[in-house]
Amino acid sequence: MRVWDQEGKKRWSLTEALALDWERHSVIAVVGGGGKTSLLFRLAEECREAGKTVALTTTTHMGKRSDFPMAAGGAKEEIFNLLQQEKVVLVGEQDQKSSEKISGVDLDTLKYLKKSADVVLVEADGAKRKPLKAPADWEPVIPADSDLIIAVAGRSGIGGRIGDVCHRPELAAAMLEKSIKDRVTPEDAVKLAVSEAGLRKQVNTEFRVLVNQVDTKPDEELARRMAALFQKAGVIAAFSHLRDSLALILLAAGNSVRFGGNKLLYPVEGVPMYRAMLEKGLAVDADRRILVTQYEEVAETGKRMGYAVVKNPAPERGISSSIRLGVEAAGDAEAYLFGVCDQPYLRAWTLGRLTERYQLGPERIAAVRSGSRMGNPNIFSARYRQELLELSGDTGGKAVMRRHPEDVAFVEAGERELVDLDVRP
Repeated sequence: MRVWDQEGKKRWSLTEALALDWERHSVIAVVGGGGKTSLLFRLAEECREAGKTVALTTTTHMGKRSDFPMAAGGAKEEIFNLLQQEKVVLVGEQDQKSSEKISGVDLDTLKYLKKSADVVLVEADGAKRKPLKAPADWEPVIPADSDLIIAVAGRSGIGGRIGDVCHRPELAAAMLEKSIKDRVTPEDAVKLAVSEAGLRKQVNTEFRVLVNQVDTKPDEELARRMAALFQKAGVIAAFSHLRDSLALILLAAGNSVRFGGNKLLYPVEGVPMYRAMLEKGLAVDADRRILVTQYEEVAETGKRMGYAVVKNPAPERGISSSIRLGVEAAGDAEAYLFGVCDQPYLRAWTLGRLTERYQLGPERIAAVRSGSRMGNPNIFSARYRQELLELSGDTGGKAVMRRHPEDVAFVEAGERELVDLDVRP
């Protein structure tokens, strides 16, 4: 995570960058575009490190995290006990539409949380994963006793068409006096954030803005330009890179000895196995995509699809040789997502869930499993770079996981998804 304050100074925490005071800001509501849940969990960790008890909840819907203890909205004794024992609790009801989310709590529960926890963090808005938004008449749902509102805007929305990057694009276009086909400028993004018809709607207390997805040097230059606009509007803003930069590394260099021919070319449902995986990889939220292979046909297809291709001249040395080449090609990426190209039943949706789970943290390894069976794909933080480079033979990343079991988060998948075709069907 990297964070800058409005003056462009690098800060070590969101608490510093957003000028938060855990004594004064005891109920914080977060509104706006995509990235709210990640922000809330980061703030919860910083709050707990500051010695405070913290309750996270929502007035709409929000994602869960397996390492955060959860209590149902009406379970007041359980909420109290978890705050005493764990210093943090996630409070809500299981969402009926998604096992990965919770839905909002009632006013009585919110009052109880304020009395029981030092700090209450509330997700008070939805954006359907869009980086920018304009609120509808009934939005946001801000608790009446909030001390601070933080609006979130995603850098990735700037330069995109309003219809593509904004939740409720018709409302955003009307506010900006533009068409939904027009592109969002930095000035537009600031207006959406600070306008009383935008993310500052219904705010009668302190207000901050966090611009996330500031991932590259050009992004940092843009952030400085936006900082001046926020200052002119009299709003405190901060800029962050909350997610790790991710390199997707697809391994396609095996000799297919047991298959009796190059299994990567074998069609499943009419598509060669390797190509199906390359297509799924395009849907991953990755900063770079790398393909490690020994096969010319696979390499040429990968290049056409935008992958950086690395040839493995010695695949007989085992999967560790491909892992090493992929990590070296990933450069300064902060995390590596490894996938294999002989896993034809893996769903793109599972890849997306795995990526999301890793980025939410705090574990620095994420893996797919079905029950007790663990398989590919998996993600490793760059903190494990040296251990990955030191693998040998046919030893893969599971060896690193076994050395650090406390740092592994799992995403469940269907049993069939983990099948790799080592022998001809």
